[in-house]
Amino acid sequence: MDNQAQQLTNAVPNNLGQDLAQLRQQGIARIQQFAPSTWTDHNRFDPGITLLEVLVYVLSDLSYKLDYPVAQLLTQAQAGGSTKFYEPEQVLFSHCVTESDYRRLILDLQDVKNVHVNIRQLADSNTIAVDFNVLLYVEDDGKKAAVTEQINQAFARGRCVNHVLGDIVFYEISKINVGMTLALRDVDALVPLLIEIYTLIGREISPDVTKYTAQQLVNKGLRVGDIYQGPRLEHGFVLDEELNKSAYSVRLFSSNILSTLHEHKHIEQVQAFHFVNGEGAQNNYNAQDGYEFWQVQFGSDDNAQIVNIAQLGFEEAEFFKALNLYIDGQPYQLSDTEQAQIRDGLTILNRPYLPPQSSYLTALPATPHIALSEYHSLQHEMPDVFALTEQVLNGRIDSEKKAQLLQFKGYLQLFDQVLADQHKQLDILPDILSLPQPSLFEVLGKIQDSMLASESLNSEQVQLFWQKALALPHSQLSQALTGLSGIEHLLDTASHAYWQQGMQQTLESDFSIAQLTRLNQSLDHLLARFSERPLDSNLLKYKDVFSFYVASLEDEQDPCPKEPLLERLVLLRQYVDKCRLLTELSELGQNRCRGYDYLASNIQHSQCSSMSKGMMRRLGFSHPAHMPLATHNRESFYLVEGSLLKSSALDTQQNAQLGRSLFFVLPNWTTRFATSEFRQLTEAKLRELAPLHMPVYCMWLDREAMSTFERLYYGWLNYFSQAQKVRFTQPSSSSKAIQQQLSKILGDFFTAPAAAPSSLTWLTLSVWARVRKTWSPVRQEIENELTKQLGEDVAVEVEGESLNEIYSNVDGIIKTVNTDGTAPLSPEVNVNTVLKAAAGEFYLDSENDDAQASWQITTLILARQAKHADSWGEIKALIVDALIKSQKNEPRRRDLVIEGQSVHEIYQSVDEILATFDGGEESPLKEGTSAYSIMRNSAQYYFPDFIESLWPISQIIMTHQGETDGDWGDVKATIVEQLKQYAGGQYDFMVSGNTFNEVYESVLNTIFVNISEDTSLEERGSFPDGFSVDDICYLTAQHYIDEICRPSISDHVDRSKRLTIGYTPLPYLRPLYPLSISTINPSSSEQPKFIVAHSKPNRI
Repeated sequence: MDNQAQQLTNAVPNNLGQDLAQLRQQGIARIQQFAPSTWTDHNRFDPGITLLEVLVYVLSDLSYKLDYPVAQLLTQAQAGGSTKFYEPEQVLFSHCVTESDYRRLILDLQDVKNVHVNIRQLADSNTIAVDFNVLLYVEDDGKKAAVTEQINQAFARGRCVNHVLGDIVFYEISKINVGMTLALRDVDALVPLLIEIYTLIGREISPDVTKYTAQQLVNKGLRVGDIYQGPRLEHGFVLDEELNKSAYSVRLFSSNILSTLHEHKHIEQVQAFHFVNGEGAQNNYNAQDGYEFWQVQFGSDDNAQIVNIAQLGFEEAEFFKALNLYIDGQPYQLSDTEQAQIRDGLTILNRPYLPPQSSYLTALPATPHIALSEYHSLQHEMPDVFALTEQVLNGRIDSEKKAQLLQFKGYLQLFDQVLADQHKQLDILPDILSLPQPSLFEVLGKIQDSMLASESLNSEQVQLFWQKALALPHSQLSQALTGLSGIEHLLDTASHAYWQQGMQQTLESDFSIAQLTRLNQSLDHLLARFSERPLDSNLLKYKDVFSFYVASLEDEQDPCPKEPLLERLVLLRQYVDKCRLLTELSELGQNRCRGYDYLASNIQHSQCSSMSKGMMRRLGFSHPAHMPLATHNRESFYLVEGSLLKSSALDTQQNAQLGRSLFFVLPNWTTRFATSEFRQLTEAKLRELAPLHMPVYCMWLDREAMSTFERLYYGWLNYFSQAQKVRFTQPSSSSKAIQQQLSKILGDFFTAPAAAPSSLTWLTLSVWARVRKTWSPVRQEIENELTKQLGEDVAVEVEGESLNEIYSNVDGIIKTVNTDGTAPLSPEVNVNTVLKAAAGEFYLDSENDDAQASWQITTLILARQAKHADSWGEIKALIVDALIKSQKNEPRRRDLVIEGQSVHEIYQSVDEILATFDGGEESPLKEGTSAYSIMRNSAQYYFPDFIESLWPISQIIMTHQGETDGDWGDVKATIVEQLKQYAGGQYDFMVSGNTFNEVYESVLNTIFVNISEDTSLEERGSFPDGFSVDDICYLTAQHYIDEICRPSISDHVDRSKRLTIGYTPLPYLRPLYPLSISTINPSSSEQPKFIVAHSKPNRI
């Protein structure tokens, strides 16, 4: 026992804040710097120096408080506050990546004794498949079925993106017996000794994989970061050396067993040893004489299909036949009772591992809270001669002496308030360094999500916004000074605000730039601990988006009306993004590249993997995992793993392209996604966060293409999930066939070589050819475009008497010049870009103007733009501007109002306005001005947008169905029904063609050239304004998705074979005319439900 008395040391403290002499010297240096001539007496007896020494003492007291152990500094006054730090098991695990990870994942199943993993690339694709060879403790068919299902579920939860489950095979057991002649010594209990010896031999033949608790590994000297690696395990940790020791081998050598026996203290000598093959052994492997003395082989080096594994055959009747014992030099024969006891004791080799209650480290012990923020004024430390603690100032200030004393106390109060507030910071330190609580930021986050989704805010949301904004935590706290006389003369203490919050609103006001900036800085520090660096808000376009909502959020509750609200909204969004990322980091970090769980019960939400969520959180997306997207303006995407689309219906090249690829499908119409800068940022970030060896493809779809994709993808999710659930139990051939069809369509979509031409391209070229009564001008214009690309030296002649023939001919020309090297074109040049350029020349060149042809295209463009914008307002404004510019002289008439909600109504309104311009002999309008020219010029403004090529998803679906039918008969019949539904009268439609292009051209001509040539321009067209062949393709594709996904009647006849897929079509958009983005129809089994988009997207 140490009896030495504890003594105060004279050593200089390491902490400068605790070194009184050094602090005093710093204070005097500042005095000399700021008052070199007016304050020259720095002796201890100077009153100012006395005040300095008191201040130094109080500062050192604060420094000593900050020197408490971190555990005590971070302990909150009340239990149940914010979480301080993540536990190791929350952040250090990861999904499976390596072969060892997958072994650990399956070894965590209690019935699995050992497992070996084979990661291979499928022969006909780049797909990575993971095979499992499993050894159970107990062999029976029921156990195998149960473990197979457990492996299927565990793999789906923990797999790496683009990894697929291969084969699950259970080892065939080769019983291995050993013949031994053992000389034993110092034997007290023979049966336990032989059980111990045979257990060592059994574990050498078939090694157990030892599992440890985290505490055991810490005791072995391992660091926590080295323990918590790989997938999350519930039943113990496995070291790499244990995995290596239990690796699969087709041979067993006697030297391995003999080395174990020689080390045993009760074995004096192993006089003889050899292997005895038991039941299930492959004797032909060991046919050579003498093999049994040094090795036994139970598997094939050449045939991977033979998966045998050795086990000690102690259950066999002949197990003890080859055992000879000598105890202290005397032979000994085991009795039947002893043999039975030994067999019973060896059942431990087939007994599952019983894990401890918890394999993880125990939680850190609770630390008692210490009230360190309590502050006693420095005025109490001043000598009594200063009279600072007397209560004479509580009353009236009725003398000069009291006034002087009050003035001095006012000077000291500045120091007091600063020091009191610094002490109060000790209260907020646990919160600043803790994980943010969702209740503080999630409501604000959801309101800002609505802003990013271009959704309007109602009064309740505005009220809730300010309620939560004013409740945001402070990063700097203030407290009131208590126990001081005369304080009511210096401060407004009549109100309760000071006694409750001190100088809080002066120090850091609610919802101020200072508060939000410091909150962001504290989160930057916490995120930096995980190597996370948030993106700059300027790149994320927050300022542009929130500028639409500043007016609606301005409110009298704003405590800082002089500070820019827009800047605070941006800072708030940054704070919310960081809070969300930090609170979800345990899931997102350890599942950084994990694929989605296709066996989850709610597939509509589980289809978004942690990898996808992590990407969206880092980009500040408004609605991660939201489905569907087509009916909203919300930010999210779909990540499709190419390996899961592998299908026998796809060719080898397609499967190879899909194998390791990641396909991101994103909406192109939301506020931020509509800007090229944010798209480029998104694509760059997705590629940065995706695995390096996996190609990334980003596909930006419009609403109609997205709605078609979503219904197709959702159907595939249903059937793929179902196929995987029953893959090892009761596989359904009909379910598998539907999944293969859907995989084929999606695979074709993702591997399509080029986008399809837009209907506007086909319409422009087709209409001009029909009006001119010949295809010669169209062919000539296409030849001109090809010459521009190939050069004047290359002669090109385009052939064809229909657009489909011309399309095929141009496609062949381009492929020929690229193949033979005549004049290879850039990858961006294809048949679609050439036809698009030719169509642009016809419509945008005034010399090619033809009123009859141009009017049909003008009608289509304006109607589709109005549908796209969900309003005619922008078009009317453009027409008014054109009318103003068409006037010759100033002053120009500007009081022009366009009426109408269709192309024809607006045309009539423009015609009536032009009629009011009566200039007598000379018209005030420019030459050639007419309602037709005004409308055409306005349409030309939008022409480049609508002539862009489209993703060919409808084309792929229709082609799949047409090729399935063989003659396209069913497809053409469906199209005719769609045409009849939208036609303005009773017509007998005829659709021809046996390829998509032929059918497409036939429908195009049917829609736009079904009225006689003498019909006036104003009345031309029996279909609604803007109706096009693309709409027919869209509706037909939607129809066939339902046809493919609807289970056949035969699947419902036998209840035991009934599909468990609850395929419910997602809501999707249906183009209605004249103008609506969508509508709501009754829900029924035959007629899906259509949903109206909540709002049109804001445009930056």
